[in-house]
Amino acid sequence: MLALVTVAAAGCGHSKVAHFGDLRVTKAGPVKLETSPPPPFPGGPARNIADVEFLTPRIGFLTSSNGQFDREPGRIQRTGDGGRTWHDVWTGRGTHLGWIAFADRRHGFVGGDRFILRTTDGGATWRRSPMSMPKRVRSWSWWMVEPQFVTSTLGFAVTDRASFYGPVFLRTTDGGRRWRPIRGLQDVRDVDFVSSRTGFALGTKLYRTDDGGVTWRALDLPHVPYSLAAVDFLDTRHGFVAGGQVAMTEQPPAQTVFATSDGGHTWERRYENPHRGYSPQGGDPFARLHFVDARRGWATTGLCKCCPNGPCVGGVYVTRDGGHSWKRRGEGAQLTTIGADDAWTTPGCDVECDLLWRTTDAGRTWRPIARPDRINFSSVAVRGAAPGLTSYDDASFVSRDHGRTWRLGTLAAPVARAEIRARFYADEACGGSVPFVEAGRAIHLTYDSGRTWKVLRPPFATASVAVEPDLLAAVGVRDCLPVLALSRSRGRSWAISKIPRACEPAVARDAEVWLWCERLLLHSVDRGRTWSRLRAPSPIMSVAATGAGNAWIVSGNGVMGRLWRTADGGKTWRQAWPRLPTRG
Repeated sequence: MLALVTVAAAGCGHSKVAHFGDLRVTKAGPVKLETSPPPPFPGGPARNIADVEFLTPRIGFLTSSNGQFDREPGRIQRTGDGGRTWHDVWTGRGTHLGWIAFADRRHGFVGGDRFILRTTDGGATWRRSPMSMPKRVRSWSWWMVEPQFVTSTLGFAVTDRASFYGPVFLRTTDGGRRWRPIRGLQDVRDVDFVSSRTGFALGTKLYRTDDGGVTWRALDLPHVPYSLAAVDFLDTRHGFVAGGQVAMTEQPPAQTVFATSDGGHTWERRYENPHRGYSPQGGDPFARLHFVDARRGWATTGLCKCCPNGPCVGGVYVTRDGGHSWKRRGEGAQLTTIGADDAWTTPGCDVECDLLWRTTDAGRTWRPIARPDRINFSSVAVRGAAPGLTSYDDASFVSRDHGRTWRLGTLAAPVARAEIRARFYADEACGGSVPFVEAGRAIHLTYDSGRTWKVLRPPFATASVAVEPDLLAAVGVRDCLPVLALSRSRGRSWAISKIPRACEPAVARDAEVWLWCERLLLHSVDRGRTWSRLRAPSPIMSVAATGAGNAWIVSGNGVMGRLWRTADGGKTWRQAWPRLPTRG
């Protein structure tokens, strides 16, 4: 069922001529929004996913919380088909849930805000108990720890490698109700147990316990001038440690792995990435290891810094030769693996995560698990009549039938395209009043899929550009003022108009021009001589024009990007709910 909403546009009235800077606006009118509810998607995962844990390739659990902009309850959900469908096994109104961990197939634990949920029947039922942590683990940072349980009562916790909290090392002997710091061990970042009594903790030294963590003794580590943050032992003699230089130091090596076959007395370097952290082949240090056997294993990176709240997204790596070589096979904030081929990750969402990623081939391919209406679109593009969507969750989709059906994938590069080069900080050159942070002094232009390129140095600095064979549109800066520049001669000459704010252009093959500026949308069918002006209901993030007044648009309020279609030059927007392949 469609709902019709009219949004009044500024400057309504069809006969009066107005201006948008130098642009001549001859038409303005109301925007009609045809909204509709999303199609049903039974068994989809919860919103605001916090953590995920799988026990077998088919059986797994996730935790979720109420979000910043909704009143969703906290949930524990279970799947029995690898993540295709989910159902609630516990809910709580106004509840924040974080980590989830299992000691075995029957005993599981979920961390909440000052409470813990425990199951003894494989997740069918959960019992809530108060949880206390040391004072140094502040009330807001309880979710920044990463527990692992050795038995139904004995567990250990270190700082989550995706957070920015300092090292903590905690122990519980009552199933997670009370956590106590383990003293005398310095800067422990990871812990791994090979039995209920024998385990290894990695800090400034490697420590071993043979009494369930009551006492620890120090072992030797490789002498290296960087952090070692990950430890994983197959048995009491065969194990691995890994780390690398923190990326922000811009020093090599980015990642390293060492192996021992005598319980940590001697070490052999198995792998070293000689590149620097922020270089294309670099990355953050290895912060977690999980070897399935002596040859096959997974690693994730960490010890990174991205933003005030995090989480810090890490790379996912795979080895098939005992750690001598590694291939990057994705990224995620949280990773759970079963065997050498099956894995699930959560993306690094600063606000809310409504999606999981799943691989069944050791990370060669990943498929999203989400409700289609919770995919947060970031942009839309078209190649001919084929639309393509990208999202802030790193999921991309394409349609070959005008949007009726969709598959995972990305659009091929267009035959005609432009790239902005010789970039500089426009706000530094012109002061804070210029509406662009960055611009470029050159445009590299191709009309033959990149076989040959033409370099343009237009009389303005370019911030964004759109190209079709018969029209080139650019928005940029001239004399420290924003301008729209149109060229019908492939950049040999330009018609330059001042505009009052930052905008972005789109063009169609029939020389239609679209210009969007936050909530304002302008449309021209005569190569920019005259314009229609419309006001959008929410900020526009992307427009893909297909000609004859048809276009796709992604708009949103900063939390969720939605997809719309217009067939009348922007006067009417019809909400589109693409049927996306998001069952994992």
